[in-house]
Amino acid sequence: MKTRIKTLKHILEGKKVLHVGFADYPDYQKKIDRGVFLHFHLMEVCDVWGIDTHNLSVEQFKRKGVSNITSDFNSLPGDFDYILFGEILEHVNDPVALLSSYKKKYPNAKVIATVPNAFRL
Repeated sequence: MKTRIKTLKHILEGKKVLHVGFADYPDYQKKIDRGVFLHFHLMEVCDVWGIDTHNLSVEQFKRKGVSNITSDFNSLPGDFDYILFGEILEHVNDPVALLSSYKKKYPNAKVIATVPNAFRL
């Protein structure tokens, strides 16, 4: 069976992608060290933009040279092929409202949402 990262890279290759919750705070350094930080893998295969509500993480990644990232929903560009919600919906009080806000802004984008342990069921 393919891993989550390999599967997502295969689906999103060559596409314009918005990665919601890209920073994966507070676990990003552990994931970078283990080679499983999803946003870096996506940067290899697609035009990926990242948004995250953790401003400090966004600024830290900018200082490391990562571009196309923001914490401001209104500063995102006009359109995306896909919107990726990777292991964040379980952390949101109202996931339907979150998904709806992105679909309203990007009605033509396909949505991919992953949840913990989905590949081990």
